[in-house]
Amino acid sequence: MRRTIEQAEQLAEKLRALPAVEDKTREISKQEEVRLLAADILALIRERNWTIQQVAEYLTAEGLEIGAPTLKSYLQRSKASSKKPAGKRKTATISVPPDSTQNVSRPSEGLPSTPSIGERAAAALSQAPSNTSSATAAITRRDRQQL
Repeated sequence: MRRTIEQAEQLAEKLRALPAVEDKTREISKQEEVRLLAADILALIRERNWTIQQVAEYLTAEGLEIGAPTLKSYLQRSKASSKKPAGKRKTATISVPPDSTQNVSRPSEGLPSTPSIGERAAAALSQAPSNTSSATAAITRRDRQQL
């Protein structure tokens, strides 16, 4: 079954509209728990003059068995992950003429718009290296009878 970019965009819009499912009974790793508690832990250290060692001992007494070096490492990772963009891929910049966005309705007005699936597909095609075969070879051209 072949699908179009328009169908994929409609499906993506529906997926973005789905509510979040919260499962508070799911098990998490120590690193994930430290990431969730990072703001509170850092507030203890910065504002209340606790040491990493004291925080680690308190967390261990409360059931989160963790040493000071591990806690420090996890806190550094949580800071680094909050500064980095979500993915490792480079984001494509797409220039859209101002006239083309007049009839487009964005459900989240005021929020930064994310490129649609069609825009991302077009950007991926335009960035494909020319010395290798790519999806651009499969696009039908008006001046050719066959692909």
